[in-house]
Amino acid sequence: MIQRILEVICCSLADARAAQEGGADRLEICARLDLQGLTPPLNVIQAIACEVETPARVMIRVNDGFTASTAEISEMRAQVESFAPLPIEGIVFGLLDKSGRLDFSSMDRVLREMPSHWKWTLHRAFDFAAGSANEKLAAVQKHARADRILTGDSWRLAPPDGLRFIAGGGLDATNLRESMNSPCREFHFGRAARVRPDLTAPVDAARVRELRGILDQKLDKQ
Repeated sequence: MIQRILEVICCSLADARAAQEGGADRLEICARLDLQGLTPPLNVIQAIACEVETPARVMIRVNDGFTASTAEISEMRAQVESFAPLPIEGIVFGLLDKSGRLDFSSMDRVLREMPSHWKWTLHRAFDFAAGSANEKLAAVQKHARADRILTGDSWRLAPPDGLRFIAGGGLDATNLRESMNSPCREFHFGRAARVRPDLTAPVDAARVRELRGILDQKLDKQ
């Protein structure tokens, strides 16, 4: 039986509670969805990690772009180090260099602060990076640190060995069924999991449950 994973963006403990109640398999904890997500406050991560059992990955991002200065890289390293004692699954993170390519050297400076058991989702910096999808996938596979790539379009491809795609960007209850015909097995929701299609709105357990039901209904037919 094919298992499909439902991931929900959460910005608060209330969001995380609602996502868990609705049947989410994984949480992405972040702040400022209007900026495509920034690193959330430590106290928010602590509250969620201590109360909610659903596995969570935390966004590490300190500006609204995908490049970072030396000082910002140091800031992200400190953030990861401060989160290390918490019972989270890993981080959501990615950087580009000044030429627009995936900056593995800078990413490694942050990743080395991760506990060895943490996992890493390379976020949509992948989509914005220069190069073809296949070229970028080969580079990520060679780097061999990420286990997942959150992407708005490349999830339609068959994932290379050792990597899984998370489909994100505009998915909702109306187009999810079509998206599920792809090789992708993991799906990421922001607006569609909220009480209204507004990034400032709270997560709604009923909407998460609706998405969960679509995924499970499709599974029952396979």
